Amino acid sequence: MQITSPLVTTNWLAQNINHENIVILDGSVQCFSEQSYIPKARRFDFKNVFCDITSNLPGMMPSADVFNAEARNLGINKHSVIIVYDNKGIFSSPRVWWMFQTMGHHSIHVLDGGLPKWIKEKRPISDTLGLVNQTGNFIGEIKKDHIRSGDDIFNLHLNDEIQIIDARSAGRFNGSEAEPREGLRLGHIPNSINIPFTSLLKDGEYLKSKELKSIFQDAKLDINKSHIFSCGSGVTACVVLLAAQIAGYHCMHVYDGSWTEWGADSKYPISFS
Repeated sequence: MQITSPLVTTNWLAQNINHENIVILDGSVQCFSEQSYIPKARRFDFKNVFCDITSNLPGMMPSADVFNAEARNLGINKHSVIIVYDNKGIFSSPRVWWMFQTMGHHSIHVLDGGLPKWIKEKRPISDTLGLVNQTGNFIGEIKKDHIRSGDDIFNLHLNDEIQIIDARSAGRFNGSEAEPREGLRLGHIPNSINIPFTSLLKDGEYLKSKELKSIFQDAKLDINKSHIFSCGSGVTACVVLLAAQIAGYHCMHVYDGSWTEWGADSKYPISFS
């Protein structure tokens, strides 16, 4: 089964949901007690399970050993075709997509519109998660060049061949809006570009490729440069990174600690303009 786009539609999933290689993951940040699920969905918890529990930063990429073990616990195999969605439409599912990409597994796709669109179209839902019948054989290795640290950003933020994109709101970017986490300074990484992730979506779905290209061109993103995506904690940075891939960009990385790390450490410079 070959899918050329990083996105799949609800129609596609409805037609292929029973394929033996399909694994559906609910990658919502938070699941609620009375939440509905797409049938057969398994919970991908990147806040408490697929994360580095030794880090003081939230939801950091775990070691390969942890990721592989937990993926196998979900019944994921080396040849699984993974479809990930979240309960906000497009919010945290691109983070899960990026994590599997970082592990070298490219047969993963984001359900455009997510659970809200699925429910709106009156498709089948379940009040329980799907059962895992057997342990999978998934194995991957971390592509370290997909991830950037605070020190990497500090050493690169003045490099003209690098563009840093901040997915937070304009108010958080320019320091006029309070940060949701206590103890963080206001502002942004010097020389970074603000592209709020919400500007790339409409009704919980990605804009068309042509519209995404126009937004990135207006923001003066140079397709020939390397791009590092940041946000509050590394989640919505992946929304923008995925949009950039759809628009034809390449050589892209995520600042995993994002503003939660940068905004808390006084050794890193900040800017408001």
